[in-house]
Amino acid sequence: MGKERSIGAAERVLLLVILLVAAWLRLGWPRIVSFGYDEARVSRLALEMAHLGHFAAVGMPTSAGVPNFPAAVWLYALPYALSTDPLIAVAFTALANVLAVAGVWWLARQAWGRWAAVAAATLGATSPYLVFYSRGIWGQDWLVPGAVLWAVCLVKGLREQRDRWLGGAAFLAGCVGQVHPAGFSLAVATAWLVIRLRLWRYWRGLCAGTGLAALAAAPMAVQVLKSPTEAEGLRQMLGQRATASLTSVRQLARLAASKGWEWFWLGPDWQWGEPLRTVLGWLPLLLGATVAVGMLWLVHDWSTARGAGRSGEGEGARALLTILVPWVVTAPALFLWSKTPPYIQYQLTAVPAVYLAAGAAFRGRRRPAGRVVLAAMVLLAAVVQVRAVSRTLDVVQERQVAGGLGTPLLYAQTAVNELREKGQPVVVETAGADPAFDGDAAVFDVLLWGSERRLVDGRVALLVPEKGANLLFSFDTLPAWEVASDLGIGVPGTLPRRQGEPPYATLQASVPLVPTLTSIEPVRLANGAALSGWTVQTRTGGGTRLITAWRIDRRAAAQYHQFNHLYVEGRPGPAAVHDFSAQSAAWQAGDLLITWADFEPVADKVLRWEVGMYSYPGIVRVPLEAGGDAIVLQTQP
Repeated sequence: MGKERSIGAAERVLLLVILLVAAWLRLGWPRIVSFGYDEARVSRLALEMAHLGHFAAVGMPTSAGVPNFPAAVWLYALPYALSTDPLIAVAFTALANVLAVAGVWWLARQAWGRWAAVAAATLGATSPYLVFYSRGIWGQDWLVPGAVLWAVCLVKGLREQRDRWLGGAAFLAGCVGQVHPAGFSLAVATAWLVIRLRLWRYWRGLCAGTGLAALAAAPMAVQVLKSPTEAEGLRQMLGQRATASLTSVRQLARLAASKGWEWFWLGPDWQWGEPLRTVLGWLPLLLGATVAVGMLWLVHDWSTARGAGRSGEGEGARALLTILVPWVVTAPALFLWSKTPPYIQYQLTAVPAVYLAAGAAFRGRRRPAGRVVLAAMVLLAAVVQVRAVSRTLDVVQERQVAGGLGTPLLYAQTAVNELREKGQPVVVETAGADPAFDGDAAVFDVLLWGSERRLVDGRVALLVPEKGANLLFSFDTLPAWEVASDLGIGVPGTLPRRQGEPPYATLQASVPLVPTLTSIEPVRLANGAALSGWTVQTRTGGGTRLITAWRIDRRAAAQYHQFNHLYVEGRPGPAAVHDFSAQSAAWQAGDLLITWADFEPVADKVLRWEVGMYSYPGIVRVPLEAGGDAIVLQTQP
């Protein structure tokens, strides 16, 4: 293979086109991205770090019971320091992945020349999986950029025999796994290369890189050791039984062949129309064949020592060949025997290596016809995938698809911005009100960052501030919306979502006088809540709903729950008990808090309730200012 040091104008144009396509697929369709609990939780931690100075010692929790490392939070604190708009953080991720495509081009260009570079970069730029995992605020979206940068450092380190590049590779090997645990496959590959190539000769760089990575991991280690809950979660995870499976190998094959990617955006039942259905059905075979040809040439090059000369490109080929096998193998090997179920994104670190192997199919092809055939295969795959991905993004922007992408960021952010512009505080009524655990609450907490906001669990309470507010209901099926409609509170409205998705419900309201409630002389509790009205509704099927209205005098000093005990004549104890959170975290002076409790039908015509509040989790009843700890309410016969 001859030298190809210079980069001609045509090659520069091709590279620019590839990067523009990569950027269009990753940055186009702004705000048509997933923004659910995971993205919002990382965003909240990053916002707290960037704007409140709260250093993140751990990342978001995992299903395994152990939190993630905080490196993803640290990364996202950078864009969130510039703007609280999640779109900036999404663009930050997308740009890093566009640069990863450039890195793939550079690696292939150094090793096998312009044809291989264009082919590998084209496959990376247009891969639907890599596009999907470039358009979010997820730790796994950094696996590909991290892996490519690691490979660049290694290739330069091996070629130039410089400590600083090998130290950079060692640092990335330890840190990419802290952004997402699947990245620790790079640490395994690095350890193997250090032993295999006797790289301990460059111990200064390796020690510096490894030490910095260990330093980054220290806050997490200290936090886990200090926290009994997290330490117990770690013990439980380590105590789980590991199972052997080839799932990770099959997942890497799916990623490489772009098979089944539609599920992530369009759900499991999506069917393409013709001719895309037929072409996409054959495309995995086409991509698989290209990768297989490249792998065969790599084996051939290795066995015959081709590309191992003294030229710059020969050294580049040797360096890339040296790292390619452990790069590909360690990602699936890490999960062949695993305590947790492997997911397809765990194999993202190996995908650039697979596409580099596909690019190597052009290595040594001296006959123009062979290169033309391979180039046609790559071009066809690229064109089809660009068309399919662009059509997919059009679909998920316009309408909801069963099992597909949830409500994109665009619609929630538009709803929030429209309510913000009205100048009143925004009260969000969702299914759950704790951003640390509840998806919608986490989303709206981030979207309303920097403005006056309240989060209320719309399954148990309706809160109206004294000076009025715009209430946003995540769904009009929430009991809070039903209660507001029944009581005639506020001016209702809607804000759109996609076709097939119910709109957001809105309510412009101030502290109301509710004629359908029985007003009483306020009965004050010692925590600042005063019962000022109540009513009983008959529900479908004969059950009853007890509605209580509370005036709030001040912010809550603790967390409170409300108890509602139903008594019927002839029974010594309560016939039914209904307790729930009083949403005290959202209280402010002057608020009206409306709560309700639903009870099954009872034969008695005279019903008596005892209601009140207690501190949580201490379960100590809040006393009434007039004495006692429960308010008695009774219907008339």
